[in-house]
Amino acid sequence: MTECGIGKIGWLESHILLVDIEEGTEIGVEDIYEFNNVASQLSQDKGRFNIVNYGAFSYPTKEARELCAAQSKNDLVLGRALVVHDLGQFIIAKHTVKSQKSNVPTRIFTSLEHATKWVQLLKLDRIENQRVAQRV
Repeated sequence: MTECGIGKIGWLESHILLVDIEEGTEIGVEDIYEFNNVASQLSQDKGRFNIVNYGAFSYPTKEARELCAAQSKNDLVLGRALVVHDLGQFIIAKHTVKSQKSNVPTRIFTSLEHATKWVQLLKLDRIENQRVAQRV
């Protein structure tokens, strides 16, 4: 895991990147840029599934939410799971996801375990689809 200003980022397993944000932090625009830069360095332009685990009482600023909504078009992100721990985080995450209008599968969870299982299913489905496409 690579330490960043407000958390850690690293591979949970092959092609699944975990962003683990510390509890009680305000997530700013500079933090989003930092996480995006580290994610790009780690993935080396390969497709990945992202899991963002917001620490309890951690909230993005309005500017950070707008930046996330504007950056929803990333061809390297194949799926996105957001893990929230309270109602306020859920409301903000839901609003941000709706405003993104992205074709990337995205879901909100209250457990890192459930988010990981969902992303693993997405990954397996993608692998199976690639095998079928190669046979044709």
